[in-house]
Amino acid sequence: MSAASDLYGSWKFGYAGCQIYAGLNIFFGMASIGLLTVVAVDRYLTICRPDVGRRMTTNTYVSMILGAWINGLFWAMMPITGWASYAPDPTGATCTVNWRKNDTSFVSYTMAVIAVNFIVPLTVMFYCYYHVTRSIKHHAASNCTAYLNRDWSDQIDVTKMSVIMILMFLVAWSPYSIVCLWASFGDPKKIPPPMAIIAPLFAKSSTFYNPCIYVVANKRLVLCNDLDMNQVPMNFPVDTSKLRIEKTVIRTIPAEAFYYLVELQYLWLAYNSVTSIDPSSFYNLKQLHELRLDGNSLANFPWASLLDMPNLRTLDLHNNRITSVPNEAIRYLKNLTYLDLSSNRLTTLPPDFLESWSHLATTPSRSPDLSPRRIILGELISLWAFHI
Repeated sequence: MSAASDLYGSWKFGYAGCQIYAGLNIFFGMASIGLLTVVAVDRYLTICRPDVGRRMTTNTYVSMILGAWINGLFWAMMPITGWASYAPDPTGATCTVNWRKNDTSFVSYTMAVIAVNFIVPLTVMFYCYYHVTRSIKHHAASNCTAYLNRDWSDQIDVTKMSVIMILMFLVAWSPYSIVCLWASFGDPKKIPPPMAIIAPLFAKSSTFYNPCIYVVANKRLVLCNDLDMNQVPMNFPVDTSKLRIEKTVIRTIPAEAFYYLVELQYLWLAYNSVTSIDPSSFYNLKQLHELRLDGNSLANFPWASLLDMPNLRTLDLHNNRITSVPNEAIRYLKNLTYLDLSSNRLTTLPPDFLESWSHLATTPSRSPDLSPRRIILGELISLWAFHI
């Protein structure tokens, strides 16, 4: 409608078309702002108040989402019912709130919209993300991220994506808010035509940003938890960055099982029935950051396979049946920052195992960017949690 009117030279869809077009723009814009606020509250409750977040039900979230849409519908309907009005903008290409008629009705509507749909949401968002950022920094500083729930990294990714959406919200709606405030307290005729055209276009573009941000920022997560699955599938999307295969009856991880997943960063093979791993199972996983094999039936782990994972930092082998760690394993541990061998059947360790771990933590060849190292040993030394 806007493009056709622009080519025509003026608004060509009449009064009813103007009301519908402008109303839909306000409706989707206000609903988008409300939904971003809901996302911010969800991030805050999930990360900062998990005790409350866990009590949030589907009905609670549905109610919050419906509230955002109803709020958008309310503010879209008000100009149609007489509180302010919709009219073509100075170019005639689009319809929007008639800010050229800065009477009491327009000023009161504008102030209410800015307060309820700009200032309040921004305040809530900044409060939520301020505390979320503090929580993330606290966990990072205390080196707790490796020991938290395995979904912690997902929460951080979702939060980063949400913050980008908030910033784009500011970019989209700030110019329009400035124009409305200028029209309310100044002379609408002095608003520069380029600004009068660009401001509503920026505001309308806000509904386009979020899907684009989601596509670009969202990392592909694949979850397999079929109770009847007895072998590792070979048809995962090649851009998978997080793969979880859990609670299956898979007994063997074959050679080069994931070689084509060159972007894989997190691999969780927890609580399956794995008894053996081929030495080349993790071939070509050069970007892998975290490998979790807890809750299986492994008696041995192919330590040399760590050479295929140069960026691996977390290795979780707890709750298996490992009885010993071979002496040659020491040479492959230099890049790890977290190793969990607890709840195994350890009876022997290499004589210099702990000493070598301590030495590697302070060796000059070790990157200063790596986190402090932590090793948790098994039942042989059941009460030791060795910090370095």
